[in-house]
Amino acid sequence: MKESVVKRSAQVSLSSAAKGTKVTPASVRPITHEEVALRAYQLFEQSDRRPGNEVENWLRAEAELTGRRSATTLH
Repeated sequence: MKESVVKRSAQVSLSSAAKGTKVTPASVRPITHEEVALRAYQLFEQSDRRPGNEVENWLRAEAELTGRRSATTLH
């Protein structure tokens, strides 16, 4: 049973790739506000808690997390 699911998944991926359709794993989900906030806070702590970089930390956190997610996306 498991083998047939894997085979079917591969067939779908191959046919989608042949059509130029972007295939993504079912486990990919949008980045949450909480994930971005946590990463931005980590960046704040790494900068010795210097104030004034809130927007930069937030944007960097989003970019890092988006990059991590897109790295798991199949093309």
